Amino acid sequence: MDHSHHTDGDCQYVDDFSRVCLPDSPIFLQINRIMSWTFCVSAGVNVCLILIYVACLTRTKRPFCRLLSFGFLVAGLMLKLPQASIRASNPGFNSTADLPHLILFMCADILDHIGLVILIYWDICTEAVHLVFALDPKRFTWSLKLCRWSGYIFICSQLVILGPYLASMYFLETHEERCVGYIIFAVTQFCIVFGLSPSLAFGMLVRGVHQLWQKLPEKVPRHLKHRLTYAQIGLTLLMLITVTFCFAGVLTASVELLRIHAGFLYMDVVVTVITLVVNVLLGGEVYLTLKHIWRRHLNRHGPLHSQLVQEVIHAGVAELSDVMRSVQTQPPVWKRGLAFAVADSFLDMAVDDCGPDLKTTDLCMRWLKPLTLPARCSIWEAFSTGFPKLYGANYPQVSHQSYGLYIGQPTVMVSHCWASSYWELMLIMKRFDENTQSNNLFFLDVFAMNQHDFADMTSVQLNGSDTFSPTCSVKSGGSDLGDGFKDVYQTMLRALTRSIELPGRVLLAMTPHQQPLLLTRSWCLYEIYIAWKVGAEVYCGFIPEAEQSVKHSLLESDALINEMLSAVDAEKSRATVESDREMILSMISKAGVDRFNSFVQEKLSASLRMVALSTLLMTSEEPPPPALDRCAESRSSVATRSEFFHRDLDLEVLGGLDDDIDNDSDSFPV
Repeated sequence: MDHSHHTDGDCQYVDDFSRVCLPDSPIFLQINRIMSWTFCVSAGVNVCLILIYVACLTRTKRPFCRLLSFGFLVAGLMLKLPQASIRASNPGFNSTADLPHLILFMCADILDHIGLVILIYWDICTEAVHLVFALDPKRFTWSLKLCRWSGYIFICSQLVILGPYLASMYFLETHEERCVGYIIFAVTQFCIVFGLSPSLAFGMLVRGVHQLWQKLPEKVPRHLKHRLTYAQIGLTLLMLITVTFCFAGVLTASVELLRIHAGFLYMDVVVTVITLVVNVLLGGEVYLTLKHIWRRHLNRHGPLHSQLVQEVIHAGVAELSDVMRSVQTQPPVWKRGLAFAVADSFLDMAVDDCGPDLKTTDLCMRWLKPLTLPARCSIWEAFSTGFPKLYGANYPQVSHQSYGLYIGQPTVMVSHCWASSYWELMLIMKRFDENTQSNNLFFLDVFAMNQHDFADMTSVQLNGSDTFSPTCSVKSGGSDLGDGFKDVYQTMLRALTRSIELPGRVLLAMTPHQQPLLLTRSWCLYEIYIAWKVGAEVYCGFIPEAEQSVKHSLLESDALINEMLSAVDAEKSRATVESDREMILSMISKAGVDRFNSFVQEKLSASLRMVALSTLLMTSEEPPPPALDRCAESRSSVATRSEFFHRDLDLEVLGGLDDDIDNDSDSFPV
C-alpha cells in the first residue's frame, strides 16, 4: 500500500493528515521542532505538577472527578512524548505513516479528550449547577442528570469518532478520502463535542447565574458574592473559548488551504496548546490546593487542654484581683473575641458533669462565674490577662506568637440561645471554622460580658468613642433609679449593635434545626434584626448531622423554611428575664409587631436559602462526630444576657430607647 501520494520526493515536510507536501518546508520544520520541544517541556512540567498534586491529596481532599480528569490528561500527554521526542530531532517524521506510533498517539489522544470531557461536564458544569440551580430543585436535578449523561455520551463519542478517524489516516489512500474524513471529524469533534455542546451548556449556566443574582437579596455574604462573580466570569470565558472551537472546526472543514494543513494544525499546534492549557489548569489547581493547605497550617492553633485554660484563668483572676486594675485597661466588650479552641476547652471541663446536655446557662453558673468570682471579671478579661503570664518552655502551645490565634478582636458574632446545648454550639462553631477555612475569633456573650455585674459595659461612652469612662451609674432611690437603668439598657443595646457591626458577620446557632430555639427568644430575634440593620452578613449554622437533612429539605421544597419561620413571633417570644422581653417589645411596638415579624422572616428566609449556596455546599460528606454519653439529668436554663439585672425592673421609663434604632430608612421604617 502506497502512503506517499501527493508528495514530492525531495519534500522535507508532509502533512500528517492530508499527506500533501507543505510549501516552505524549512519554515514548517523549524515550527514543528519548536512545537515538539515546547510539548516535551510542558509535558514534563505537567508530570511534576501531578506528582505535587497527588502528594497534596494526603493533606486535603479535592473533587474526585477533577483528579480523574487531570489523571487522564497527564497520562495522555505522557503517551505522546515518544512521538514528540522523535519529531523534536526529526521534524519530518510522519506518525500517521507509522502504525505503532499512530496507535500510541491514538490512545494518548483519546485519553486526553476523555480527560477534557470529564473536566468540562463532570467537574466544571457539575460544580456550576450546584451553585446556579441550588435554589431551583427541578432544574437542579434535571441539569445534574444532563451533565452526567452528557459526559457519558461524549466519552463514548471519543471512542467512536476519534479512534476510527485517526486509524483511517493510515489506511485511506486518496487525498479526497482524507479530506472527507477530516470534514466529518472537524464537524463532529470540533463543532459539536468541544464547540456547540459545551458552549450551549456554559451559556445556560451563565444565564442561570444572572437569574440567580436577581433572586438573591441586595446584600449577600462576601464569599458568596465572590464565588458568583468568579463563576460568571469563568463560565463566560469558557463559553467564548468553546464558540471559538466551533468556528475553527467550520473553517478548517470548509477552507481547502486549512484542510491541507490540518495535520500540522492538529498534531502540532492544537496538541501543544492543549499541553500549555493543562499546564495552566493543573498549575492553578495545585496552587489553590497548596494555598488551602497553607491556610489551614497558619490557622492551626491546636486544642487547649482544659487544665491549661483553668491555670491561665486563675493567673488572670489573681492578677486582676491583686492589681485592682481600672476599667480603662480593658478593651470594649465588642472587641473581645475567643477562638473555638478556647470555648471548646470549657466543654472538656464540664463533660463529666453534664456532657452534651450541658446548657450555656449551666456552664455560666457552674463554671464561669465561680472561676472569675475573686476578681468579678469576665472570662475574656481573665484569659487575656493570664495568657501572657504562662507562655514559655512549660507550655509550648501557649506562645507569644500564638496569642493572636486564641484571643483578639472578633471576626464573627455568635447569636445563640442559652437554653440550647453548649456541646451543639461548639459543633456549629467548629463547622463554621471548617467551612470558612480560617481560625475565626468568636464574640460569645457568655465569655465577653461580665457575668457578675455590668460595670464593664455601663462605663462605655455613649458618644461613639471606643474608650471607657464612667458616664452612667445606677443610683438608688427616686427617679435616678429609673434613669440609671435606662442608661444601662441604652449602653447594652449600643454595645450589642457594635458587637455585630464590628465583625460584620453573625452566626446563628440553629438547634434543633427543625424548630430552632433561637427563633423563639426575644434577644436572638432582636440580634437578627440588628444584623440586617447594620448590613452584617448572616450565616445559619447547623450541627454536622443536621446539615445534609437541611440541604435536602431546602432542595425539595420550602417546607422546612416555612416551619422554621413560623416560630418567628416577637409577641410570643420568650426571655428568662421578663423585663428583657418587655424592653424589646417596647422598642418595636411603635413600628408594629407584625411588620417586625415580617421583616425578620423575610431576611431570615433569604439567609436560609443562601445556606444551599454557601455553607452546606462547601461541607464534605464526612460523618458527624460521635455523640458523647448523655447525662440522664438535664439542667434548666435560668440565665440570660441580663442575668445580673433585677428581675422586677420597671421598664416604663424606656419608652424612647428605640429612637436611634428605628431612624434607618433602609430597614424597618417607622
